Amino acid sequence: MMYYFTHPRLLALSSTIATILLLVSLTLGAQESDHNRLAVRADYPWQSNLGVEASILPIVYGDNQTIFYLQPQADILLNNRWYTAFSLPVYVQLPLTIQDTVPCAIAQGDINLNGAWISQTNQGQHRVSLNWTIPTGLSKALAEAHDSIPTGGTLHRFDLSWHYTRYTDPVSLTVGVNLGSTIPGTLDDKPYWEPASAGLSLGATLLMNRWVALQCNLSQSLSLPPRSENQWRSDYIQYDARLSCSLWYTEQNNTFSIELSKNMANPLEGLGIAMQYLYSFKPKKR
Repeated sequence: MMYYFTHPRLLALSSTIATILLLVSLTLGAQESDHNRLAVRADYPWQSNLGVEASILPIVYGDNQTIFYLQPQADILLNNRWYTAFSLPVYVQLPLTIQDTVPCAIAQGDINLNGAWISQTNQGQHRVSLNWTIPTGLSKALAEAHDSIPTGGTLHRFDLSWHYTRYTDPVSLTVGVNLGSTIPGTLDDKPYWEPASAGLSLGATLLMNRWVALQCNLSQSLSLPPRSENQWRSDYIQYDARLSCSLWYTEQNNTFSIELSKNMANPLEGLGIAMQYLYSFKPKKR
């Protein structure tokens, strides 16, 4: 979800964090290791993950309801080069107080398909990804008609991204750029289009030991306002900035993570909390 950005202090804070991460990246980029634990990948012809992510969407101050988010997901990696993933979120509306009568509602969201090409060495990894969001969720009009909650269902969206990760054991640093757009369609029986968005992400991962890793990421994006009937629906470019930190634990085929996130562009929005579990499938070594 995007928010209009009007507070200069928030912009300064997010820009400062981005600058710090970039300077750290440039500083550590000159350090190389003959053996990077972060770069070690098992040489399997294929490997796959099945899992689920559960979270409570950040509560905006004054809300009397919240949304619980459950997302089953599956992916497969071929020859450590070609990657594809699938996910289908489900949203559940829950009341926050017993005084307010908020009906419980369950609705599916938009299907996400992701494909990527990966190139990796001992020093770093390039990743080029294409994400396709299929509008299988409920639009606002359909949600109102069925007494449910809006979960998407508006337009097909494509996002093209490039990420580079630099390995400097025990730290890896990542920078990424993203360009996105939708296919023009209709909304409320009127022509509708969300033209373009551009994003920048900076992140760092600290490998604490062979099982535990700590990850922090700052993602910022700018989006042109939607167009309807050949007119802009807003006079402002939309700005979004999200800071997240997560803790990962991996043992054999099991991976657990917990993440805290904050929308820096909306001070009234609380912390987001998400938990994820993945089980890895790999062929037996001969």
